[in-house]
Amino acid sequence: MGLWYLKGLGAQKDFEKAKYWLEKAADNGSKVALKYPKMLP
Repeated sequence: MGLWYLKGLGAQKDFEKAKYWLEKAADNGSKVALKYPKMLP
């Protein structure tokens, strides 16, 4: 879901929601999600 919000796929871009979902995924072991929060404005 974080990537959807980050890239605006199926939802409007929302960096706050993207950060929330990407951090949640990273906390649950997603290695892909670990790199994205650093890229958010």
